[in-house]
Amino acid sequence: MNQSCHIFIIDDCATDIAVYRQFLAQDNQYRYEIYVFSTALVALEHCQHTMPDLIILDFMLSDINGLEFLGKLKLVTGKEQLPVIMITRYGDENIAVQAMKAGVQDYLVKGKLTCGAFLRACHTVLERLQFIQQIAQQQEQQKLLGAIALRIRQSLSLEAVLNTTVDEVRKFLKADRVLVYRLQPKNGGVIVAESVWPKWRSCLNIHLEDNCFARPVYSELETPYRSAVTNIREAGLSSCYVQMLESFQVKAKIVVPIFSYTQSSGKGHQPPWGLLIAHQCSTSRQWQESEIELLDQLSVQIAIAIQQAELYQNLKYLNTQLEANVQERTKELQSSERKFRAIFEQIFQYIFLLDPHGLVVEVNQSAIEYLQLNRHELIGKPLWDVPFFNRFIELKQYFHQGIKAACVGQVSRYELTLPHGENREQTLDFSIKPILGDKEKVIFLLVEARDITQHKNAESALQKLNQELEMRVQQRTLDIEAANKQLIQEIQDRKIIEAQVLQLQQRLEFLLFSTPGAIYTSKVADEYGPTFMSGNVTSLFGYDPAEFITNSDFWFDHIHPEDQQHVLFELEKIFTRDRIAFEYRLLDKQGVYRWVFDQSNLVRDEQGNPLEIIGYWLDISDRKLAELEIIQNRDLLKAIFNESTDAMFLVDAKSLAIIDCNQRAVELFEFHSKDELVNTERLDLLNYQFSTEELKKISIELNRDRVWNQELEYTTCKGNLFWGSLAAKQISVAGRAMNLIRVSDITNHKQAEVQIKRSLEEKETLLKEIHHRVKNNLQIISSLLRMQSRRSLDSRTAVLFEESQNRVQSMALIHEQLYQSPNLAQIDFHTYITNLTDNLFRSYGMSQGLIRRQIETNNIYLSLDVAVPCGLIINELVSNSLKYAFLNVQNGKVTIHLHPNDDHTVTLSVSDNGIGIPENLNWENSRSLGLRIVNNLTRQLKGNIRFESNCGTSFHITFAHNHQK
Repeated sequence: MNQSCHIFIIDDCATDIAVYRQFLAQDNQYRYEIYVFSTALVALEHCQHTMPDLIILDFMLSDINGLEFLGKLKLVTGKEQLPVIMITRYGDENIAVQAMKAGVQDYLVKGKLTCGAFLRACHTVLERLQFIQQIAQQQEQQKLLGAIALRIRQSLSLEAVLNTTVDEVRKFLKADRVLVYRLQPKNGGVIVAESVWPKWRSCLNIHLEDNCFARPVYSELETPYRSAVTNIREAGLSSCYVQMLESFQVKAKIVVPIFSYTQSSGKGHQPPWGLLIAHQCSTSRQWQESEIELLDQLSVQIAIAIQQAELYQNLKYLNTQLEANVQERTKELQSSERKFRAIFEQIFQYIFLLDPHGLVVEVNQSAIEYLQLNRHELIGKPLWDVPFFNRFIELKQYFHQGIKAACVGQVSRYELTLPHGENREQTLDFSIKPILGDKEKVIFLLVEARDITQHKNAESALQKLNQELEMRVQQRTLDIEAANKQLIQEIQDRKIIEAQVLQLQQRLEFLLFSTPGAIYTSKVADEYGPTFMSGNVTSLFGYDPAEFITNSDFWFDHIHPEDQQHVLFELEKIFTRDRIAFEYRLLDKQGVYRWVFDQSNLVRDEQGNPLEIIGYWLDISDRKLAELEIIQNRDLLKAIFNESTDAMFLVDAKSLAIIDCNQRAVELFEFHSKDELVNTERLDLLNYQFSTEELKKISIELNRDRVWNQELEYTTCKGNLFWGSLAAKQISVAGRAMNLIRVSDITNHKQAEVQIKRSLEEKETLLKEIHHRVKNNLQIISSLLRMQSRRSLDSRTAVLFEESQNRVQSMALIHEQLYQSPNLAQIDFHTYITNLTDNLFRSYGMSQGLIRRQIETNNIYLSLDVAVPCGLIINELVSNSLKYAFLNVQNGKVTIHLHPNDDHTVTLSVSDNGIGIPENLNWENSRSLGLRIVNNLTRQLKGNIRFESNCGTSFHITFAHNHQK
């Protein structure tokens, strides 16, 4: 008979399906039960309930492709190797490799497909998976045998071994009952071990004497073979035997004999020790040969356990007999000196034979084993120097005293508790006796040590028992006296308990009301009408509990019509699972459908019959709305990812392999499809190849800052170059570290940037040329003023020309510094003031040795429109100081200080330690050109000026400026 197999064909092409059916119909080795699916997702849903023996999978489907189906099937089954043959119209090597990695067993191309190749592929996959299943089953059998063998070695209890065996065998075979039946000398026997599924009747300790049970078994065991019954009604068993099996709900069984090793299991008609039996109660069952062989092997292990238990019992009996014989023999040997050696070596006491000087002459085996020494390590040594004894000062003193007493014919005894082993103490009774010769002279000393630990413990236990007995008698007397009082108290307590029961009932009612859900009970038939409903249902749905109870159809009629069949389908499962949970919509009193989470539990009686359903309702409408929002957010994020105008990649943080990308990435890098990018590294797309050290550095920065940006040049699949702005951000998806990478095409931006940079360089050159020409023109003006002052015959006019020349020179210095500086927008004011004051000192013929100069600018840079007025102000104030402040002053000092303020202002201070300005001089309305210039330039800066005349002259000009250092 051909072997039957279930096969799923997942293909949306009717022609291809007809071809596959035609091929399978020609198979003489297997008989196929075929199920056809046009979409992968429907087939996947069926795989969750029933996994077929073989799946014929088309790569290109209408909903998802074959590789995506394989990934989802792995998650459903949890298996790496899948019974799948993938078929595609085009022979793509990359797809074949990905399919084999995903767990596909074979890969066929439609254009090259023949009936022979198709059937060979099916046979290979079926046989390979069957072989894998057989190997796994054999491994489980070996594990089971090893575990039971280990339990036998670890335990001497036959009962524990048998209970472990039947429990493990039932779990392994997934049988309903496994038992061990112990045959007795007369007909019948007793079930000594059993493991049974809770829903089936237990047979443990039942004694069966009916011959109709034993006789068929013996007839089978007259020759040593096993019996396996698929269906007891079709196996030709006697009617009384079938009736007995049906009383235990048996429909199929396996029986193997258990022979004790002390029996002759293979000869004659001697019955076995017992039977190892497996029952299937739910349905008939086709037993596998491997299952029968497993029971045979386990029967051997049980036989070993039986032999081990019997040997253990025999050993205990022999030990008991041996102890009795040794005691009897000891009494006999004490009366005869000729029997001394036998007694000396076999006695349990520790015996030492000493000479009168205390040296060890002989020692028995018990003492050697106790001291854990060799005989030659003891002979000839003083007893008090024997290792272990020499560690105890009290024992050594006793040996010295006892030996002296024994030498004069006295016997001494001494009890001492010594440590023995780890965390254990042993009490020894030492005695030293003299042994006299013919002339009543002491020739030997006999030292005997007896272990009286148990005796001491027994004395202590007896004393403690007597004390406990006295206490119990006293307590019993007190109990009798208190009985009457207790009876009265019990009556009072009963009243209190009744009050507590009432209070507990009120608490339970409160708990039912305060729980967030509604608790109910319902019938197991008649549309599952409720029999109890907690009051919470009113706060949840607005209905009175009585509405559900008085009308058995009330609950079902208020379920959403689309959910009613789903609810009935789920409720049917409760009779096989006992506990279910499902969701549906229920109409509340306001006419709004609310989502309900319903968790139900089936209550059964002692015989396993359904009594009622107890359940719990919870309003989960808010959670459902949240789930809908999560789905919408997911779709939104997916749309943002796929519809972005930039190329988007998801890259594995460790392997740098591309996990996913959007369509813009495919277009930007000029690929044909996303498959060419996914599951590849594609570092070759970078025009600049990063070194290993650079990649490590990038990884460190990304882990530290969580983001990394860089502008890079890329090469497309067709060899075209473009500039891209790469932005990488580290994210975590389902606990997996990934990098979200965005690549923006900035080729046009880079080209514009190059053009702008070139234009800026040209303008900067032009601006430097302008500053150079302005400086030259101001130098010409300064020279013309110098020439005019030299020709002037009026000294006052000459001074005016020189002052104008200094003013022009201060402006020329600024333009000179600008065209020499790399920064055309800012002026290093410290360098400018230094050069300006140098010119003024030379112009007025002042030596810096006589008049010191102190300049402090705090590294402030000024723009051109601020630096020119400040330079002219410094020119006027320093000129006044050099002309008027130091007429009769030595060691003069001019200070120029530029410092920032907290309110985004800057203060320019020019001071000297000269004679100061006369008190009657109104400097704000002075006719002096220099002071008027200072006031006008201060207003130009939109600042204010402050004058001080303590110890010289000081001017402080404060104006707004965003200073830069």
